[in-house]
Amino acid sequence: MTRPILGCFLLGIVWYFAAMLTSLRPARWFASRGLGLAAAFPLHAFVFSFPGLLLFWRFDFMLLLLAALSPIAVWGSIQTDGQYRAQPFLGKRALATVLACGSTVLVIVAIMLFSLVLQTRSDSNTMPSRKTAQCST
Repeated sequence: MTRPILGCFLLGIVWYFAAMLTSLRPARWFASRGLGLAAAFPLHAFVFSFPGLLLFWRFDFMLLLLAALSPIAVWGSIQTDGQYRAQPFLGKRALATVLACGSTVLVIVAIMLFSLVLQTRSDSNTMPSRKTAQCST
Protein backbone atom coordinates (compact mmCIF):
# COMPACT_ATOMS: atom_id res chain seq x y z
CA MET A 1 0.00 0.00 0.00
CA THR A 2 2.88 2.37 0.67
CA ARG A 3 4.79 1.52 -2.52
CA PRO A 4 2.57 3.64 -4.83
CA ILE A 5 2.81 6.56 -2.40
CA LEU A 6 6.58 6.16 -2.25
CA GLY A 7 6.68 5.96 -6.06
CA CYS A 8 4.72 9.21 -6.41
CA PHE A 9 7.06 10.84 -3.91
CA LEU A 10 10.08 9.65 -5.90
CA LEU A 11 8.50 10.97 -9.11
CA GLY A 12 8.23 14.36 -7.45
CA ILE A 13 11.89 14.23 -6.46
CA VAL A 14 12.90 13.31 -10.02
CA TRP A 15 10.90 16.21 -11.51
CA TYR A 16 12.24 18.65 -8.91
CA PHE A 17 15.86 17.86 -9.62
CA ALA A 18 15.26 17.64 -13.38
CA ALA A 19 13.88 21.19 -13.29
CA MET A 20 16.76 22.34 -11.12
CA LEU A 21 19.26 20.77 -13.52
CA THR A 22 17.53 22.50 -16.43
CA SER A 23 17.83 25.88 -14.75
CA LEU A 24 21.48 25.37 -13.74
CA ARG A 25 22.90 24.28 -17.10
CA PRO A 26 24.44 27.16 -19.08
CA ALA A 27 23.18 25.89 -22.43
CA ARG A 28 20.64 27.18 -24.87
CA TRP A 29 17.07 26.16 -24.19
CA PHE A 30 16.81 24.26 -27.47
CA ALA A 31 20.08 22.41 -27.01
CA SER A 32 21.01 20.13 -24.11
CA ARG A 33 19.40 22.22 -21.40
CA GLY A 34 16.09 20.34 -21.40
CA LEU A 35 17.55 16.84 -21.43
CA GLY A 36 17.05 16.52 -17.68
CA LEU A 37 13.33 17.07 -18.18
CA ALA A 38 13.35 14.64 -21.09
CA ALA A 39 14.86 12.00 -18.80
CA ALA A 40 12.07 12.46 -16.25
CA PHE A 41 9.18 12.46 -18.71
CA PRO A 42 8.98 8.74 -19.67
CA LEU A 43 8.74 7.63 -16.07
CA HIS A 44 5.83 9.99 -15.50
CA ALA A 45 4.15 8.94 -18.76
CA PHE A 46 4.47 5.25 -17.89
CA VAL A 47 2.95 5.79 -14.44
CA PHE A 48 -0.08 7.53 -15.91
CA SER A 49 -0.44 5.01 -18.73
CA PHE A 50 -0.19 1.97 -16.48
CA PRO A 51 -1.43 2.83 -12.96
CA GLY A 52 -0.30 -0.50 -11.47
CA LEU A 53 3.28 0.05 -12.61
CA LEU A 54 4.31 1.51 -9.27
CA LEU A 55 3.78 -1.93 -7.72
CA PHE A 56 6.57 -3.60 -9.70
CA TRP A 57 10.00 -3.60 -8.13
CA ARG A 58 11.84 -3.19 -11.47
CA PHE A 59 10.10 0.09 -12.18
CA ASP A 60 10.71 1.21 -8.60
CA PHE A 61 14.39 0.41 -9.06
CA MET A 62 14.63 2.56 -12.21
CA LEU A 63 12.74 5.34 -10.47
CA LEU A 64 15.05 5.12 -7.46
CA LEU A 65 18.11 5.11 -9.74
CA LEU A 66 17.03 8.30 -11.50
CA ALA A 67 16.00 9.84 -8.19
CA ALA A 68 19.51 9.13 -6.87
CA LEU A 69 21.40 10.29 -9.97
CA SER A 70 19.53 13.57 -10.45
CA PRO A 71 20.55 15.12 -7.10
CA ILE A 72 24.17 14.09 -7.68
CA ALA A 73 24.11 15.73 -11.13
CA VAL A 74 22.59 18.88 -9.62
CA TRP A 75 25.19 18.86 -6.84
CA GLY A 76 27.99 18.72 -9.41
CA SER A 77 26.43 21.58 -11.37
CA ILE A 78 26.00 23.70 -8.24
CA GLN A 79 29.65 23.19 -7.29
CA THR A 80 30.87 24.79 -10.52
CA ASP A 81 28.00 27.12 -11.53
CA GLY A 82 26.99 24.72 -14.29
CA GLN A 83 30.41 24.42 -15.95
CA TYR A 84 31.17 20.83 -16.90
CA ARG A 85 34.98 20.76 -16.85
CA ALA A 86 35.47 21.66 -13.19
CA GLN A 87 32.80 19.34 -11.83
CA PRO A 88 33.69 16.54 -9.42
CA PHE A 89 34.08 13.08 -10.93
CA LEU A 90 30.85 11.74 -9.44
CA GLY A 91 28.90 14.79 -10.61
CA LYS A 92 30.22 14.40 -14.15
CA ARG A 93 29.22 10.75 -14.30
CA ALA A 94 25.75 11.41 -12.90
CA LEU A 95 25.22 14.32 -15.29
CA ALA A 96 26.36 12.25 -18.25
CA THR A 97 23.98 9.44 -17.28
CA VAL A 98 20.98 11.73 -16.84
CA LEU A 99 21.70 13.53 -20.12
CA ALA A 100 22.17 10.19 -21.89
CA CYS A 101 18.73 9.09 -20.65
CA GLY A 102 17.25 12.35 -21.93
CA SER A 103 19.01 11.95 -25.27
CA THR A 104 17.72 8.42 -25.60
CA VAL A 105 14.17 9.65 -25.05
CA LEU A 106 14.56 12.33 -27.71
CA VAL A 107 16.01 9.86 -30.21
CA ILE A 108 13.15 7.42 -29.62
CA VAL A 109 10.57 10.19 -30.06
CA ALA A 110 12.29 11.32 -33.28
CA ILE A 111 12.27 7.75 -34.64
CA MET A 112 8.59 7.38 -33.78
CA LEU A 113 7.71 10.65 -35.52
CA PHE A 114 9.79 9.70 -38.56
CA SER A 115 8.09 6.32 -38.84
CA LEU A 116 4.69 7.99 -38.49
CA VAL A 117 5.50 10.37 -41.34
CA LEU A 118 6.70 7.51 -43.53
CA GLN A 119 3.65 5.43 -42.71
CA THR A 120 1.19 8.21 -43.55
CA ARG A 121 3.10 8.98 -46.74
CA SER A 122 3.01 5.34 -47.85
CA ASP A 123 -0.69 5.10 -46.95
CA SER A 124 -1.49 8.15 -49.08
CA ASN A 125 0.35 6.62 -52.06
CA THR A 126 -1.60 3.36 -51.91
CA MET A 127 -5.07 4.89 -51.53
CA PRO A 128 -7.23 4.52 -54.64
CA SER A 129 -8.15 7.65 -56.50
CA ARG A 130 -11.68 8.98 -56.57
CA LYS A 131 -12.26 7.95 -60.18
CA THR A 132 -11.49 4.30 -59.56
CA ALA A 133 -13.36 4.19 -56.26
CA GLN A 134 -16.67 5.49 -57.71
CA CYS A 135 -19.16 3.01 -58.97
CA SER A 136 -20.89 3.66 -62.22
CA THR A 137 -24.63 3.41 -62.00
